[in-house]
Amino acid sequence: MYEDLCPAFISFCPDIKGNSLQIRKFNDKHNHERTKESFSFLPQQRQLSNDAKETAKHLLSLRADRKLVWQNLTQITGKNVILKDLSNLQRTTVKGDSLKKCIDFIKEKNADATILKDDNDNFKGLFVQTPAMKGTMAAFPEFLAIDATYRLLNIGIPLFLIIVEDGSCQSEIVAICLLVTEDKENFEWFLNTFKSKNSSWINTKCIMTDKDLSERDVIRSLFSDANLIICIFHVMKIFCREITCEKMSITSIQRKKCLEILQQLVYSRTDNEFENLCNILKDTGYTKVYAYFEKNWLHIKDEWSLNEEYLRGSFLNTTNNRLESINSKLKQVVRKNSSLEDFIESLFVIINSLEIERDYKAVYKFQKRSITTYESASDERKFIEHLTHEPARMVIKQIYSKKS
Repeated sequence: MYEDLCPAFISFCPDIKGNSLQIRKFNDKHNHERTKESFSFLPQQRQLSNDAKETAKHLLSLRADRKLVWQNLTQITGKNVILKDLSNLQRTTVKGDSLKKCIDFIKEKNADATILKDDNDNFKGLFVQTPAMKGTMAAFPEFLAIDATYRLLNIGIPLFLIIVEDGSCQSEIVAICLLVTEDKENFEWFLNTFKSKNSSWINTKCIMTDKDLSERDVIRSLFSDANLIICIFHVMKIFCREITCEKMSITSIQRKKCLEILQQLVYSRTDNEFENLCNILKDTGYTKVYAYFEKNWLHIKDEWSLNEEYLRGSFLNTTNNRLESINSKLKQVVRKNSSLEDFIESLFVIINSLEIERDYKAVYKFQKRSITTYESASDERKFIEHLTHEPARMVIKQIYSKKS
């Protein structure tokens, strides 16, 4: 009963024939309180049946609230289950980091898995692509967005995603890759593997990344004809991080002025406007700020300033919000610091979910008949009849902006 030095005990021994047990000694004098409630909390009394355990494991695997699972179990079993019991059950469902099991699982899903290993047979990377991803890449190769997300795996390696924009302006994943290290050699392997499995890469016109993404030079060399641009949200985020009072030896008011000029540089549409703003920044006399800008940003202005060159092939995408949205959905399903096996299984849950939602939206839009007031011979009506809904809406918006 967990009480120290409690004298109560029962001693048994087999009978002469060995068919049953007999009580040899018995002492029912306890040195603590004995109640039905305290008895019900003993581990052996809280023990669940196999069916109850499987029910609990299933609910926990679906991320059900533990308190609601606890309430369900106590009502069904009548036992005083505690939250610690659920935690112990949950630990038994955690899977390991077996690469072989992951590859077998991926192949069961009819997906392609390519592994990168070093000379000592150490795991360095895993590239995954489903048949649906290949088909999507073949159909919509013009615009790619590449980004990494972190802290999903307990082994601390990042997940890279490549997405495209389809004919309905929806985001679709076309490649997934895990890289142990983000060095040039591994990143080059990732992109070369992607190219080898998708011949339509040659039609890629624009690639968006984060400036912090390692090895942008690798992308330039492997996609030499594509327009390489940076998400402007990350551009402003980097400006705010690097242009500080401490680093640049400026006051808070001066910092605010510099950030305002830099923001105007991001949104400048012409070379003349950009050049005038550069001169304004230089004339402020904040030498450290301008030196930082000149060294890190001026020579790649077409990659982050919203001029015609930036927008070439971008489908008017200026931020990586598409990838951020998918990363957010991933983190809703994939537990932080998951094992490799749990991560792969959860990854395919979100992949299948996104593909079904995409297919539903596509079918719904094709089945739904648009009601329009435009004349049959009008330009607007022709665009509506020949384009999918979202592109048609954008074109009509441009027509009206020109007219006004």
